Amino acid sequence: MTALYETLSSAINLVGLLATACFLYDNFKSLFSILKAVLEPYFRPELPHSLLDRFGKWAVITGGSAGIGKGYAKELAKRGLNVVIISHMKEELIATANEIENLYQTKVKWILADFSKGKEAYQHIKQELLGIPIGILVNNVGCAYCPDELCTQSEDWLWNIINLNVGAVTLMSRIVIPQMKKQGKGAIVNIASSAHWIPTPLVAVYGATKRYVRSLSLAMERELFKYNINVQCVEPWFVRTELIQFSDILSRNKYFGTPVDTFTRSAVFILGKTLETTGYWTHAIMIYTVNPQLITATARKVISLNRVESSKTPKATIETTEPKPKTGIIARIPTTRSAHIPPNTKETTIDGAGKDNGNSYTNNINNRRLDLHHRPKQGQFNKLASPSPTSLISANSFYVAANQADKWLPLDEDDPNINRLQHRYRAAVLESYFRPQLPHTLPEKFGKWAENLYKTEVKWIVADFSKGKEVYEHIKQELLGIPIGILVNNVGCASYPDELCNRSEDWLWNIIYLNVGAVTLMSRIVIPQMKKQGKGAIVNIASSAHWIPTPSLAVYAATKRYVRSLSLAMERELFKYNITVQCVEPWFVRTELTRFSETLSRGTFFGTPVEAFTRSAVFTLGKTKETTGYWAHGIMVKLQFVFYIIIYKLKKGKFQSFFLKLAPEWLRIRISHAFINHIRKEWLNNQFKEKEK
Repeated sequence: MTALYETLSSAINLVGLLATACFLYDNFKSLFSILKAVLEPYFRPELPHSLLDRFGKWAVITGGSAGIGKGYAKELAKRGLNVVIISHMKEELIATANEIENLYQTKVKWILADFSKGKEAYQHIKQELLGIPIGILVNNVGCAYCPDELCTQSEDWLWNIINLNVGAVTLMSRIVIPQMKKQGKGAIVNIASSAHWIPTPLVAVYGATKRYVRSLSLAMERELFKYNINVQCVEPWFVRTELIQFSDILSRNKYFGTPVDTFTRSAVFILGKTLETTGYWTHAIMIYTVNPQLITATARKVISLNRVESSKTPKATIETTEPKPKTGIIARIPTTRSAHIPPNTKETTIDGAGKDNGNSYTNNINNRRLDLHHRPKQGQFNKLASPSPTSLISANSFYVAANQADKWLPLDEDDPNINRLQHRYRAAVLESYFRPQLPHTLPEKFGKWAENLYKTEVKWIVADFSKGKEVYEHIKQELLGIPIGILVNNVGCASYPDELCNRSEDWLWNIIYLNVGAVTLMSRIVIPQMKKQGKGAIVNIASSAHWIPTPSLAVYAATKRYVRSLSLAMERELFKYNITVQCVEPWFVRTELTRFSETLSRGTFFGTPVEAFTRSAVFTLGKTKETTGYWAHGIMVKLQFVFYIIIYKLKKGKFQSFFLKLAPEWLRIRISHAFINHIRKEWLNNQFKEKEK
């Protein structure tokens, strides 16, 4: 009895201790965060050398002709570094270069380049940077916009902000990292924003791009630390630059705007001392003391006032003709094979919107077996959508590795025992979760078969989202007259794990256009019509990868963080129009995206069958704005959310997992890095085996 009493007493004491710890954490975390942000740079051991000695003689600053970029250029020049400033404003570049040379007697080189043009700008930049030993890169270039709803922003402007805020930080890092690795030193400073902390309506895309920057930065830091390359993410509050000139509240109020020179002097002082910083002490106080809900409410009020301030003329809306009851699917039919990108695809089947959008969508999404795919030797179209009014799915490109193409066998569509044919496909994914391949000759046959099986009307659209903005005019023309009730933004791509610097530039643009561009532009296309109808639903497929910045999957995880931020901000913008926005954040699902890894595609612990997942996910549509899609994924992600960590051990090829609570983000990033490295080794081993055959 005494032993039982002591055990019970110990358990009660443990619960009390845990409750006390949680209470102290909740009440003092803001104070701790402020003290850490403000005092950490001063308590770090002194650097053994100056910035010039530690990182190198040259610094490159994008957007360096004005604002924060100009401030960085002046501060670094003051410390003896030569600088390269890049901008699209020639007059500003020349004036800034002359000013710095006269003030600090350092070398200044300027490069005229317009990052909003996308991939075409970078060949010129690379040529201009040849022979310059770059020690520091400041990824500062970016743009913001007058606060307004996503659907009122022009498509050109949306592409500009994606190219500037997402493309530039990714591609410029890709350009300089190989040289820094060769030098054995370097620093990359990525300018994000405090806007990343909260998905903010009316600046939905801007806030999402800054979430991307932070996630990318923390993952890059873990990838590059072994090469003695420092990566720092700067997340300022409001700084008095041209980006906030549209608002008197932001640009002139002393509580909001910090002068550029004051901010950059502090930010450069912190360079090399912390991995993440607000750049200035008052910004840390603003971010860590204000309750998130209060920030959200205040931001909405301020942004709404600013929108009224700066709006001079009403923006045009997209007009649509009287809709016809049809269904639609969008996908790409590749004409060439890709050996660089492993097979990857996501498809979803959707049935209609009707009176109850959720129910009619559920009826057909359960039939994901219709997403039969794999076009032998060439690739695959993947698409399917719905009846009346209409559900629209964007399905991604499907790549077949060249060294696997010979494994595909032709399929006789008249075979009465079509299900047993799947055993003949050695390269197919798990037979339990995918039906056999459809005939690869005519997409029309696919639509006809779907109509016969499910009594729905099907429209297919061939479109390659990896081409960027050029595909959307065709999509809009094809969608005219279709009353879209549901849009599922599922298109996307991933690849085997590897460091950012090992990715090709074309692949980086593909993943940006697919994972970031498509969800943004497709939403922009359908929202005006949904507003006119007074109802609709948008489902954005993200990933649980967004919870942790993931080394070796740095860009992929960052794009998924973008999707979540965009979705939550859109939900707040559109709820008053009776438009549902849902973000689906699955754990591992057994699709072509995970096929390169046996751990992910065959392990019973990780992979959820596609049909089981989509049946559950569609059941949640209209009931929650954010979901993992499946109950097991919810458990995994929630444990992750409460400082979930995977620690893996490989014993005879088996994967074991353990859970630790209260682990900080930096430790979770390191653990995820170790796990992803294991996945990468699996892919490399599989490639080696394929070559031996």
